[in-house]
Amino acid sequence: MDEAMATGSRILPRLRQLGLNQYEAQTYLALASSGAASAGDLAEVAEIPRPRIYDVLARLEKKGFVALQPGRPVKYVAAPFTEAIQTLRKHKQSEFTLELAQMEKLAEEIGGHMGSLSGTRADAIEESVWILRGRNSIQSKAANMIDSARSKLILATTAAGIQRKLEAHGESLANANKRGVAVHVVLPKNAKAFMEKLQNYATVKHADPDTRFLIKDGREALVFLTPDNASARDEVGLWVHNPAFATTLEKLHR
Repeated sequence: MDEAMATGSRILPRLRQLGLNQYEAQTYLALASSGAASAGDLAEVAEIPRPRIYDVLARLEKKGFVALQPGRPVKYVAAPFTEAIQTLRKHKQSEFTLELAQMEKLAEEIGGHMGSLSGTRADAIEESVWILRGRNSIQSKAANMIDSARSKLILATTAAGIQRKLEAHGESLANANKRGVAVHVVLPKNAKAFMEKLQNYATVKHADPDTRFLIKDGREALVFLTPDNASARDEVGLWVHNPAFATTLEKLHR
């Protein structure tokens, strides 16, 4: 395998990761290495079926990876990679913004109908248990609990844990306190360095919590099950919507 082929074999899968399909990646690489080419010549060099090459080039042009040179025949050139990435980034940002807007619209529409479903009645969710996997899912649930708290929040964690939780939820905890929520934090003594950040909006108790958790309003609890050194992907949490469980957990750590 010569150097050009070796380089191409390394770049091709990376282009796929950027969002190009196999034919698009092959075509862009062929153009980048051969210079301007007609569609017919490019199909041969890139080993793309001739009937497909025009669609492939049209998609690459839309994504900003290919430019046209007018003439007879029309020729195509590879856009400089840095420019192509800038165009691709703008496309991705636009798509993401549109997806978020659509998601919010759908959520609003669905939310308007959920109240009429029997499964969403208060008595139906009074006792619920969910396993949450991955740090993003756990932090999302914690954020929801903090933002919807009305009277009291109790957070018990370790020195390493409080650092992550303040980074993710420190502002939300402070805002909860501003709206009248009593915020209590249980920390080991080796976490005194975080006192300055917490003392403005939380009451801190020093202890070595054998269970790490977040309790909201004495009605629901989020228990952190994995060790502090677990990877973000491997983190596991247990969310329990049960006043008896939440109250019992709170009493054990008073």
